[in-house]
Amino acid sequence: MEIDIKQFCTPTGYYGRCDEPFTYSGRTYATNGHIIVSVPLMKSVTTEIPMKPESLDRVIEPINNASKFEKIPAWEQPPKRTCASCNGTGSVARCPECEGSGEIEFSNSHNSYSDECKTCDGFGAVHGDEIECASCDGKGTIQKSYPINMGNGIHINSDYLLQIESLPGAEIDLSHGPESIVPFRSDGVIGGVMPMRA
Repeated sequence: MEIDIKQFCTPTGYYGRCDEPFTYSGRTYATNGHIIVSVPLMKSVTTEIPMKPESLDRVIEPINNASKFEKIPAWEQPPKRTCASCNGTGSVARCPECEGSGEIEFSNSHNSYSDECKTCDGFGAVHGDEIECASCDGKGTIQKSYPINMGNGIHINSDYLLQIESLPGAEIDLSHGPESIVPFRSDGVIGGVMPMRA
């Protein structure tokens, strides 16, 4: 079963050049700087390693040497809250004042001005049902991420823990303590996640 490893990449436009999976040493990797996964070489991925190889080697060495894997301990998901952008409906409408830009531009005979749209507070959308709400991905609720105590002094971001749990047969190695990358594995996938300070 092939997984979509792009979900582990940095969203386009954010720091670094980790917004695409890349190949290194016969495997394909994806990372956002906090979580990294490696799968057998995917021929469709041709991007070269976007960092110094020795930097990646330091990260993947403890992952490759991990041996005390166990099922992910039970944990309580953080509570969901109603999305304020769409009022829980999952959809919004393009702001009629700024036409979705979030800014109002106007001019007079002396100057041109630009200001945040007061109708939509710069969001570009108002309550309605034209388009899917970008804030909650159309779900109507937002789940804030929290550090989840996994024991042994290790805390993992709940968003990353959900990603790891979505992998079939996921297991985790919690034996290394709170200062080390936390290795995990699944069917054909190996990876690691940086712990959080609680």
